[in-house]
Amino acid sequence: MIQTQDLQLLYNTMKDIETKGESTKVMADCLRFIENKIKESQQEPVAPPVPPMSEPEHVEAEVVE
Repeated sequence: MIQTQDLQLLYNTMKDIETKGESTKVMADCLRFIENKIKESQQEPVAPPVPPMSEPEHVEAEVVE
């Protein structure tokens, strides 16, 4: 999943690209799309951290002869 920071960086980069004519309309649509994705990513609940797994206990194996 793309993080909010990545989307904001992409948005800021695209915003600085100069466009002309039809490209300006396409870029505006792309920027609106990214804005919506940024808003969605900020509203997503953050999953709680997963606790680390405990080390398994070391058990000596019995040798059977």
